[in-house]
Amino acid sequence: MVDAELWRRTLGVLEATTTRGTFDRWLRGSQLLDDNGDTWTVQVRGRDGLDWLNGRFAPSVARAASGVAGREVTVRFVVQGQGAPEVVEAPILEAVTERHVSVAGDGSAFVWDDYYIKLKLAFRKRALRELRGAPLSVFLCLALHVDADGIAHPGIKRICDETGYCRRAVIDALAYLDEQVHVLERLPSDNRAVSRYRVQGYAWFGNSPAVNVLEGSTSASS
Repeated sequence: MVDAELWRRTLGVLEATTTRGTFDRWLRGSQLLDDNGDTWTVQVRGRDGLDWLNGRFAPSVARAASGVAGREVTVRFVVQGQGAPEVVEAPILEAVTERHVSVAGDGSAFVWDDYYIKLKLAFRKRALRELRGAPLSVFLCLALHVDADGIAHPGIKRICDETGYCRRAVIDALAYLDEQVHVLERLPSDNRAVSRYRVQGYAWFGNSPAVNVLEGSTSASS
């Protein structure tokens, strides 16, 4: 029999340690389907965000669950109405790094890295129809600022400058991307009071973070 009290206590820990938006969107109303062995199966209400839950958020949930259970466990999320895990969708974005080598006439070699943000076919299937105008421009702007954890933190002015949209349009677009399309999650500001955004459905496959791509992160050495 599933011990519902274990999950209730785990949710109490998570509610105190995650942002309210994250908890309300992904965890409130979730249920523990199976707590046998080392893996807990947790049912959530819809498949939207399932890839991020299993790929990015599950380790944090597992740490809280392990503390409550007194043993190390892993967590997998499934959609409501299914007892087996659903196949996790591919990320809608990937960040990659590509190393280039050029040999000069004198035989000296120059090595530099270029960073790229790649739109996946999953973006077409899950977000393209919903994004147009300012929301699309703002989303792509943030995508070009992500680090290895999928976090972007350009200020509103920077987004305005890079997209050409006014402040009101950018603020409305950010709210739309977060609250309606769910491809972004606004995080608490850091110590510098800079807004931070997690790009959902994102994966990093490079060797180092693609930080501030538009500011010129490419380096060269001989």
